[in-house]
Amino acid sequence: MPLLCDLCAGDPQCVKRCPEGAIQYLHPDKIDRGYREFHVARIAWGREVSP
Repeated sequence: MPLLCDLCAGDPQCVKRCPEGAIQYLHPDKIDRGYREFHVARIAWGREVSP
């Protein structure tokens, strides 16, 4: 599930330390609406969807 967090000021230690690689940091300026909607749908349905 997408989560917005502003506790790291752009240097996310959680991403660096996640042993499973399950957390990503994407700069807000680099994410467009289509990208967000695609990944929300993928996560919500628990399977791959067509972009």
